[in-house]
Amino acid sequence: MAPKEKVVVSLLNGPLSRAKCLKFKPELLQSMDSLYYFYHKQWWCYRCMLNHYMFYNALFNGMALLLVAAGKIVGSILENSTLVACLAAVGTVVKGWNDFKKFSFKVDMSHHLC
Repeated sequence: MAPKEKVVVSLLNGPLSRAKCLKFKPELLQSMDSLYYFYHKQWWCYRCMLNHYMFYNALFNGMALLLVAAGKIVGSILENSTLVACLAAVGTVVKGWNDFKKFSFKVDMSHHLC
C-alpha cells in the first residue's frame, strides 16, 4: 500500500477557488488561508469532542439503566436482597458519575460549537 498523502486544508485548493482568488491581494489570501486552516482544525476538534461526550453520556446512562434493571429482574427471581442492593448501588454510582462529569451538559455545549 502506498502511504497516505496528507490533505492540506486550504482555500487555495481547487480550480474554482484559484480563478476567484485573482481578485484579491496575495497577502490577504495567505492570511485568510491560515485562518481558514486554524478554524477548520478547531471545528474538527470540537466535533471530535462532541462525539466523545455523546458516546460516554450514552454509555454511562445505558450501563446505569442495565444495572438497575438487572437488579429488579434478579430481585424478582432470587430472594437475595444483597445482590439486588449491590446492583442498584452500582447503577446509582454509575449514574452519579455521569451526572458528576456533566456529560449531558457538555454535549449541549458542544452542539453549539459545531
